[in-house]
Amino acid sequence: MLCDIDTLEEAVPYLRKRFDRVVRVEQGLELWTIEGGFGEFHPRPVEEVLVEVAEKEG
Repeated sequence: MLCDIDTLEEAVPYLRKRFDRVVRVEQGLELWTIEGGFGEFHPRPVEEVLVEVAEKEG
């Protein structure tokens, strides 16, 4: 994290004031986005993403 604040809920307003155009902040599996607010980050295995891309490209 780009600050010493422990909670994401407190860090987001601080980071948005400190840096221009902040649109996403992650801490562990928690995240905040400008579009969706607070939520959980669900990482996907790289292999799964590669298969999906290959299927779309044909």
